Amino acid sequence: MKRFNVLLLIATFSMNASWAASNLEGSRDEELYKKARTHLGWGIYYSNKKNFTAAIAEYTKALEIQEFVGEKRALCLRNLGDISAGGKKFTAAITQYTTALAIEEFVGKERALCHRNLANAYRIKKNFTSAITQYIAALEIQEFVGEKRALCHFILGDIYAGQKEFTNAINQYTAALEIQKFVGEKRELCLTSLNSANDRKNGSVLHGAENFTPFDYIDEKMEDVWCAAAVNCDGCEQQDSLNTLFRSLRVMG
Repeated sequence: MKRFNVLLLIATFSMNASWAASNLEGSRDEELYKKARTHLGWGIYYSNKKNFTAAIAEYTKALEIQEFVGEKRALCLRNLGDISAGGKKFTAAITQYTTALAIEEFVGKERALCHRNLANAYRIKKNFTSAITQYIAALEIQEFVGEKRALCHFILGDIYAGQKEFTNAINQYTAALEIQKFVGEKRELCLTSLNSANDRKNGSVLHGAENFTPFDYIDEKMEDVWCAAAVNCDGCEQQDSLNTLFRSLRVMG
């Protein structure tokens, strides 16, 4: 009986030690995750200040923490991609966007914006096949709405028109024009593109249409092509990250 009690005591001690070790490990992981979130917050802060060198350093520190996983890691990668693209480092941007999209927890509008930005990078590198794939992937996400969705249709229309796939181009321009929030100069330009595609499909060309370069207009006018490198980015949960940053700073004293 005494031997049994000793064995029971040892087993209980081992279980408690294992539980304590597990809790300690979980607590450590949580602390590291919070530390990474703080770096993410600083990265967004520096991006807003247009200090992109400091922003890159903070995003990189966050990504070096293995416990920093899931959607926030993906957002960090996408923000880095936006900075790379803004600096015309499109190959690096493509890698960062692709890595972000490989994270399963990265869903909804945030994922759609990443697909859209990746598509823009491919388009600028004239990889139109990959660009089409990524624009379509963005459009397949229901949370992707409003003017940004319309612009995806618009750009897709231009790509198809450039490849003389006028039926596809007309369908994309029409889809863009059906979105009520698509207004102003961009809407007028889309309507012009639609009329041009119809004429070219029917064998005629509007005066000046052969010299029409809609991509130049879009890249110049669409200020959120790269989410302005996470400045005023509606897809990077800026306020949430900053709140986390400031809470962390208060805890750190």
